[in-house]
Amino acid sequence: MSAGTYRLIVGTHFYVGSSSNLRNRRYQHFTDLRRGIHPNKAIQAAYDAQPGVVPVVDPHRFARQGLLESDQEFRDRLRVMEQELLDDLWLEPGRCNKSRSARGPDQGDAMRRRWTNPEYRARMTARMIELRKGLVVSETTKRRMAAAKLGKGNPKARPVVFVDSSGTTTRFECVTALAAHCGVSQQLMAGYVAGLIAWPGTGRRTRKTTTHLVGCSARFEL
Repeated sequence: MSAGTYRLIVGTHFYVGSSSNLRNRRYQHFTDLRRGIHPNKAIQAAYDAQPGVVPVVDPHRFARQGLLESDQEFRDRLRVMEQELLDDLWLEPGRCNKSRSARGPDQGDAMRRRWTNPEYRARMTARMIELRKGLVVSETTKRRMAAAKLGKGNPKARPVVFVDSSGTTTRFECVTALAAHCGVSQQLMAGYVAGLIAWPGTGRRTRKTTTHLVGCSARFEL
């Protein structure tokens, strides 16, 4: 039972959240607080103002993923549970959540305009990179990350069979190689091959940059 809603408690202040992995989320909260880079400024200020205070993650309600439940349905159910907890605690003193919505504050036109500004985007990107400097990754974590990129669990590491518009079949070692051959991004090609995005010419709209793929097809090698 590692998924569910929780309260991050720092002294008399708290923050409501949800996660599919409470253990990892707890570690992330504590690490950010110790480094002074927690994204919630109110909970970070509460931590900084109380030297020696020990943060607590209080699990409130657990969620079990059903056998027939998709990842998206599971995440949506977690959000619903988080919203219920947030509604119950919204008027409690010490609440540090900024938004009444569990999905975060609305990203309106003003925020979208800010991110279209190249200077703002570059400044924020540089700041995020700077905040992540000095983060030490253990050798065990590195090995796990490397192992996760191998085998059939990673679509980019699986051979792909490509059939062009003339019917010629070509085998590629991975999605990345096929994407380079077709002149599209590997993320887009991964969506095509996995069936998450309609292949050019079969959906409602075909991108101008992918018209050369109309009549072609691709699938993972069996």
